[in-house]
Amino acid sequence: MRVSVQLQHPAPGRLRHAADARPSPPSCKRDPGRALDPAVGATLAALLRPHVPALIDEMIAAIAEEVPEYDRPLQGTFGRNVRRGTVASIERFLALIAGASPVEAEQRQIYVELGRSELRAGRSLESLLAAYRVGARHTWRRFAAIGHRAGIDSEQLCLLAEALFEYVDALSAESAEGYAQEQSLAAGYRAREREALVQLLMRQPPPSAGDLRAQAARAGWSLPSAITPLACCAPPALAGRLRRRLPSEHLLVARDRMVILIGVDLEGPGRLAQVAAALHDTPAALGPSAAPAAAGEAIDRAILAARLQQSGVIRAEGIFHADEHLLSLILHRDPARAQSFAERTLQPLAELPGASRARLTETLRVWLQHACETTVAARTLHIHPQTLRHRLRRLEQTIGAAPLRSPERRLELALALRIAEELGRAAEVG
Repeated sequence: MRVSVQLQHPAPGRLRHAADARPSPPSCKRDPGRALDPAVGATLAALLRPHVPALIDEMIAAIAEEVPEYDRPLQGTFGRNVRRGTVASIERFLALIAGASPVEAEQRQIYVELGRSELRAGRSLESLLAAYRVGARHTWRRFAAIGHRAGIDSEQLCLLAEALFEYVDALSAESAEGYAQEQSLAAGYRAREREALVQLLMRQPPPSAGDLRAQAARAGWSLPSAITPLACCAPPALAGRLRRRLPSEHLLVARDRMVILIGVDLEGPGRLAQVAAALHDTPAALGPSAAPAAAGEAIDRAILAARLQQSGVIRAEGIFHADEHLLSLILHRDPARAQSFAERTLQPLAELPGASRARLTETLRVWLQHACETTVAARTLHIHPQTLRHRLRRLEQTIGAAPLRSPERRLELALALRIAEELGRAAEVG
């Protein structure tokens, strides 16, 4: 449909269309592939543009009245953004119906930035989308009235309405994209700051109270009076599941295939059960509760206990308390030195033939475990006490009599045997 219009001398009350002889259809439904006639669009844009300043004032007033979040003086950055967005939206729409080329990236970016600004201002996206809807309604009322007075037929006005509301949908999508981008940036920033906070909590010697408060503020975390660390050997995906299922007051980071949770009030009713349900049978070590400024040792214990559980040194399932395995933590805090200590202490036994080595090592372990009580140890080994005494003499010949008679040396032997046993379990798991 083409338009024949004398813009400088329009006929009173209406514009004459080449197709005026054909009655307009009663329905505004748009057929597939149909669009606003380019000539009509250019005519409408020319007719509407002089009314834009008044329309913008009307739209801003209506938005302030109908959208509570915008009911405030149009001052500073807020005022500039509202007016800039309103002016740009009308001008861009008029250019589009007049047949302008596809939207430039910088025009589109205006509405992306408006979406980002909403999140930074602490408003929901719905406020901005509501403002778009209010603006579209008032724009259509004015445009329809102007078009009607100018004699634009009803079918073209219906197509103008479709174009306007499709345009508002496009603006809404652009702003939603900006809002999502800002959410992603905010989440990434928060995650980085929380990672830095956990690093600070783990520091030994402890950080200053001022540094801790400042980093907690940057991470958006309310500093509690006490924390309880929990650690488990698991892929980073577990951290995502825990974030979705646990309160945001807990800190969660994933590093080196280790998920670390800095829990708040985990000793409260049902709190640990909530964590256990979120872990879904993944074993985890619970460190002791501690003040945030002294949390480094507690977190370190939880991490070491989780690693020892994974390696088979600590035999535990579900959530277990690291402090129930303090001896293992002490012995394995420095694995290389622990292994060296065990090998040096048990070297005489290691030189025996396999069967003899296993028999005498087990005899020594049981005898030490039962406080050197020969009768009890023999009963445990299911041998005669005399057989046990014979084996003890063999041990004296192998490692010397002094180690078996000195309390300090017996302690060394007991610890060396414990380390060797746990390292053996770790090797089997590995």
